[in-house]
This record gives sequence, C-alpha cells and structure tokens, in this order.
Amino acid sequence: MSTPAPASVLAPKPHYAALDGLRGVAAVMVVLFHMFEGSARDFQFHTDQIINHGYLSVDFFFMLSGFVIGYAYDDRWEKMNLWNFCKRRLVRLQPMVVMGMLLGGILFYFQGSEIFPNLAQTPVWKMLLVMTVGFTLLPVPVSLDVRGWSEMHPLNGPAWSLFFEYVANILYAMLIRKFTSRWLAVLVFLAGCASFTSATRRATTSAAGLWMRNSAVWGLHGSCSLSSAVCSCSACANLDGSGMVSGGAACFWREPWRRPM
Repeated sequence: MSTPAPASVLAPKPHYAALDGLRGVAAVMVVLFHMFEGSARDFQFHTDQIINHGYLSVDFFFMLSGFVIGYAYDDRWEKMNLWNFCKRRLVRLQPMVVMGMLLGGILFYFQGSEIFPNLAQTPVWKMLLVMTVGFTLLPVPVSLDVRGWSEMHPLNGPAWSLFFEYVANILYAMLIRKFTSRWLAVLVFLAGCASFTSATRRATTSAAGLWMRNSAVWGLHGSCSLSSAVCSCSACANLDGSGMVSGGAACFWREPWRRPM
C-alpha cells in the first residue's frame, strides 16, 4: 500500500489573481471601517459613519477562504492525509497568531484609557498568561478579560476570525469533504436557516469575537464557519452558488444589529 505523499510534493495549482484583488479590497474596507469607527457618534448602529458596512468584508473573507481551501485540496486527498492538511494550515496560519499575541502583549500597557476599564488593574503575570493561552488560539475565560471588552482574545481582538477559520478547516477536513452533493445542499440550507434565525433574534451584540451571553452571536459565527466549510467542499460539487448564498445570509442578515462599545 502506497503512503500519502508529503504535502511539500503536491503540485501547485493555477493562481487566481482576481481573488488577490478581492482580498485586498476587503482588507482595506475593514481597515477604513475601524479608522472611521472612532469618529462616529452613533456607535451602536454606525448610521453617521463613513464606510459603515466595512465589517461585512470579514464575512466575505470567510467565504473566500472556504472557496480557496476547497479549490486547493478537494482533489488531493488521495495523495494527502489529515496530518499533512493540518500541518499545512498550521504553517500558514499559526505564525500570524503568535506574532499578533506577541505584539498585543508588548503594547498592552501603552493603550491605557477609559475605553479599556480593566487594563490598569491587570498585573503583568495575568497579561503573560493571556498571551500564552493566546498562542494556542483557545478562547480565554471571562476571568481573563484583561481589557474589559469580554473578548475571546484580549491581546489581539481580530484573532477570533482565525479561530473560526480553524473550526471551518477542521470541519472540512474531518467530515464535510466526504458529503455527497445532496447532503451538502442540506447543510447549506441548515446553515442559512441558522444565520437567518440568529439575525432575526435581533442580537444587540457585535460579531467581533466577544464572549457575549447572548447565544445568537455564537450561533451566527457557527453558521458562518459552517458555511465556509460547506463552500470549501462544494467547490468540486458544483454547489459554490449555494454555499455563497448561505454565507451571504450570514453577511447581510447580521448587518443591522451591532453592540455599542
């Protein structure tokens, strides 16, 4: 019996330059959204903010990532095992996780202000503990909320998106890639229903990686990640459109309700 080839010998696939352009535009939109966020008076709904829908680009990143993963790996599983896949994803994602936590730890005490109520009372040992846990990307408990924003990753808030990226990758590699087209369609439908239900519950919480008591946020993030994994697996099953519809529901139905900081 032949053993799977190492991940390093997998032949590269054609590169889609257009996707790089879309990724760049989405990244700029997120940066601009946060730049103007501080000048908005309506911080709950962002009605007076320039580029007040830039956060939707994060949902676009989920769907784009799902498509790219499916395109890259769907037809390679005969030459690659689960460990090869996980190793490639770790090499791609984990260095940025570690770098983000290190920078967050180094600059932690330089951001003291009334915006972060817990920062001044946080001892160095506690900050270092949060940083160490952050290297693993595991969400910290509420007792380690060192900034007072109820974040999953207080030293690097945006790391929540990488956490759910890992969730989607694991679902894809271990389960969803094996689904037939019929089961993929069912899963897309269920993910869309979960997104719709979460949004129509009118959660007044942000989808920015916060440990909120309102379960709608977790349900919404779960459906986003699930939709991303579905889109991954559907790339070779001609279900890309259905996966995008489900992810699109997560993007647009969560739009009107955001948590005031």
